[in-house]
Amino acid sequence: MSWKAIAVTMLVSFTVSFAVMWRGRTEEPSSVPISRTDIEPQVAPEVSAPGQAAASPVPIATTPPITPKMPPITPKMPPRALSGSDDPSAQANSELPIYVGFRRVAERNNATEGLIVNQSEKALSIAVTVVNFHTKEISHGYLNVDPRGRTTFGVDDGLALHPADEVTLQSPPYPDLVRHVR
Repeated sequence: MSWKAIAVTMLVSFTVSFAVMWRGRTEEPSSVPISRTDIEPQVAPEVSAPGQAAASPVPIATTPPITPKMPPITPKMPPRALSGSDDPSAQANSELPIYVGFRRVAERNNATEGLIVNQSEKALSIAVTVVNFHTKEISHGYLNVDPRGRTTFGVDDGLALHPADEVTLQSPPYPDLVRHVR
């Protein structure tokens, strides 16, 4: 079994595991608002200096810790646009109509940047997955490319590119396109 097959198997396993965990998570029970009348006042201990009468107790109100309830975050895929014919079955066997290249950018500390050129007459929504060759860390991003347009991607998009990294481009109904950073 080649390292490419192993990497693809790992990527698919990670994706399926993530999807199962994301779907299986439960919502936190909603918090019940607490009013000021629900709080029991506490009394400070009586302390008096020698030779002085004890002062009357002073009530101390305490408030429960506030934990903000964040709404659940659901990943949203950008709307998909079909390219070429509107019949998805006609496109299923054709290759993704894009050019992919990589270059080093001197102005950015020689960081590697990816370039995608859409060679079709329709806009494309492309999911990008980068697997780091050395650490096997996976990063994801989404790109929208206008018809006959071009776009770049890299560290500004949360996709750090290094030599030998595996880049997978997905835009259904096309088969996945895999490239390696040189």
